[in-house]
Amino acid sequence: MRKLQCTRYTFAPLLLAAACVAPLPTPDQPGADDAYRAALSADAKGPRVREARERLEALEWDGARAAHSVFGYRRFLKEFEDSRHAPEARQLLEGLRWTAADKDGSAAALSGYLEDEPRGAHAGEAWSRLSALRLEAALRADSAGALRTWLLDNPSSPGREKAQAALDDLDWRAVADAPAVRRYLDAHLDGAHRAEAQAKLAQAQRDEAELLEDEPRLRALNDPGADRIAYQRAAALLDEGRLLQLSRRPGPYAAQAARDLTALRKDERRAALLESAAHKLYLPRATLDDLPEKAPERAQRLREWAQALDGARLHRMLGEMASPRSSVALAALDGAEQLLQDLPAAEALVRAERERALLEPLAVGAPQVTALAVLQLALGRREEALASVRSAAARDAHCAPALWLAARLEQESALQLVALQGLRAQGRDLGAAHAEAARAGDAAALAESCAALRAVDRAAQVIAEAGREALLIRRQIEEGARAAGAKSVEAVCVHPAPPSSAERLEAARVLAASGAPLARPALARAAARDPDPQVRAAARGAVALEAK
Repeated sequence: MRKLQCTRYTFAPLLLAAACVAPLPTPDQPGADDAYRAALSADAKGPRVREARERLEALEWDGARAAHSVFGYRRFLKEFEDSRHAPEARQLLEGLRWTAADKDGSAAALSGYLEDEPRGAHAGEAWSRLSALRLEAALRADSAGALRTWLLDNPSSPGREKAQAALDDLDWRAVADAPAVRRYLDAHLDGAHRAEAQAKLAQAQRDEAELLEDEPRLRALNDPGADRIAYQRAAALLDEGRLLQLSRRPGPYAAQAARDLTALRKDERRAALLESAAHKLYLPRATLDDLPEKAPERAQRLREWAQALDGARLHRMLGEMASPRSSVALAALDGAEQLLQDLPAAEALVRAERERALLEPLAVGAPQVTALAVLQLALGRREEALASVRSAAARDAHCAPALWLAARLEQESALQLVALQGLRAQGRDLGAAHAEAARAGDAAALAESCAALRAVDRAAQVIAEAGREALLIRRQIEEGARAAGAKSVEAVCVHPAPPSSAERLEAARVLAASGAPLARPALARAAARDPDPQVRAAARGAVALEAK
């Protein structure tokens, strides 16, 4: 009896509370939505929660349908995303968005619709119209970049043929040189200008072979320029043997070669003097083709190639920058830069561009990337060259050409200091590695010690502490020089230069003083090609006097 009484008293307050709660207002009563929200917030698990939520949902849905606006449907879906009315709300919202975008018709409006409704009922039409608008804009801009972007973004849209034709025309109009022609042919396998491009490329190849005096290439192309180059070379060198061959072979220069040969044979002593002067003046100078195995001789041969001004050697010189011997790698760097600087500007650009096109896709190691930087500098692309040497120095902290070039190209003080520290460390380590052999007079070790001294001396111009390291390396070279029978560090580290511009200047004066018509080809060539301004001036003066 007591247990039942207790149970009755336990439930009595709940019954009384339920009896005292006011009923929910009907939806048409003022403030009904506030009452529903208050009921929901007062007790999330109360007995009227479900009823309050259903009534609030119905009220909000009726309001959204009455307003029929983007804002109304968005608000409803935000609060009741799982409502039974949600699919209809989304459909109506998508319809309103499309109506607005359709009416506006701009790229911005269509793009906005697609951002909101990427799978909407009108997404396909929106994409089609937006694609057409963007294509029109790209065509109006007359921009190859914009057309490429459109083609990438619209792989199957209508208008691709129109875009490709416009891009084809733009790329062809931008063609200015042989590399650009090659890029056009690679990019437009079925281009409207392909036949014209191939003809232009063939002509560019002939012009390039003529500029580089590539007689075998011109003969392979069956170009008459080969005979002219052969005669000009023979006449400039006063080469009797070659002139005799040309005089005996049918061709446009046979008569001229025969006349020159007759003039040479009239006074053999004078002809020998003129021929000797012509050979001294002529560039590129003949040099040995092979590279010796020993590092000092190999480095010297690279320097001779640079002085000879033989552009055909550029490829091998760039390759030698990968030598594990720093003295050879630095000689290759110096030689390649000197060669590209001293060649006639047009020839230097052609050779640099040809080598760049070959090297750029393959440049992975630090020496190759540094070689690429040398070519970029020759082509006037300093920022690209700086980026390349930074990359090369980061890849290999012992690549002497990379570190040397980085220290030279860096302009910002902090970055230059970092580059010089790297150069200092490389030189210090190199000197230490060859110290014992260098002191004993070993030629290869002395060559490496000279490369180390060069690096540390350069660093010491900014980093005071490097001065002491440079002094230690200098002393080991001095000790080795005495052991090898040399008189000084300079005798070991400063290399004898091949025949200088002074010799060519004297040769030009000898030819000019002769007053002989035979001297004109040699002088005309020097006036056009010699890297020394004094030699060019002397040759031009002589040619001008003869012309008068």
